[in-house]
Order: sequence, then C-alpha cells, then structure tokens
Amino acid sequence: MGGRRGKSICSSPLPPETFEPMIEAQSATTAPGAAVRILYRVRPDRSGVLVRSGELWVPAAMPDAEGFMLPKRAGYYRFLVWGEWGDRNTASYRFGVFVEP
Repeated sequence: MGGRRGKSICSSPLPPETFEPMIEAQSATTAPGAAVRILYRVRPDRSGVLVRSGELWVPAAMPDAEGFMLPKRAGYYRFLVWGEWGDRNTASYRFGVFVEP
C-alpha cells in the first residue's frame, strides 16, 4: 500500500475554459453519419454516450452497446463516453468531432 491508501490517482479536472479548447484542438474530422465503435478491454456493467447540446449533455442514440452514429448535420460536436464497473469503478472520456459538410 505504501502511503497511497485513500489518495486519488487522478488529478483535479481542468476548468472548462481550459479543457474545452484543448479537446477542440485535438478533434478529428469525419463524414456525416460515420459510425463510432467503443471497445472496452473489460465490458462495463453500465455505459453510455452523451452529446453536448447547448449547455446540456443528452444521451446519444446507440443502436447497440458498442457504438453510435455521428450526426448527419455538419458542425462541431462534443461527446462523453462513460462506463461503470461495480459500484465504485468508473471511467469517462471526452472528445470532439468535426462533421464535414
């Protein structure tokens, strides 16, 4: 255990005004309606994808548990993929995508 007990292994999140431009700068560009596959080494007990709509995160339509389709309308989209394993193990990943006209 060596003194790490009770300490988080993750750092504090960056403020949105710093974090969001970093995501946008690293965003991929893709065709409208492209498929996005989500592969986990260990399948989570619960998972989902959220897409940013204005100031709200809303569930993205997922035809199956391993993927979703990008919007058909051109623009910049922000996504959050999340998974839960058991009661206390969680992970999330944010990314952006530019959908071409």
